This record gives sequence, structure tokens and C-alpha cells, in this order.
Amino acid sequence: MPTVKQLIESLSKYPMDAKVEVVLTQYNKVGNVAYLPIRESFMVKDLFATMQNGVDVRISCALPDEGNTFTILSTRKK
Repeated sequence: MPTVKQLIESLSKYPMDAKVEVVLTQYNKVGNVAYLPIRESFMVKDLFATMQNGVDVRISCALPDEGNTFTILSTRKK
């Protein structure tokens, strides 16, 4: 898992005003499942990352929702 320092160094190679999104992929599939925007905090404007457990920094995003359909990821036992 990358550190905050590594993520900042990686992102600093791109224009500062470029939008950032997360690409969701599935292990055994060829195409991407979804392109997800990073969610802003509901409580603090312009806050896109949190550290609630004192160890891990978390960036939140949500799976696509069209109003009538939505995406679910689940784990099956084999």
C-alpha cells in the first residue's frame, strides 16, 4: 500500500488543476468496472482524505448510482 508521501510525489507529476478519479477494476475481467470521483467530506469543505484510526489515511468514493440501478460488490465463498 502506498504512503501519503508516495501518493503526493506521484500526483505532483500532473497538472495541479487536473481532476482525480479512482478506477475500479475486477481481478479476472478485462475492462474497468467504474470510474469513481473522490468524495468530499460532508462536514469539512475541500477535505478529501481522513485518518480515523490514527494509522491509515482513507480516501472515500462511491460506486455509480443512476437512480434506478446501482453497483454492488460482494464476496462469494467457493
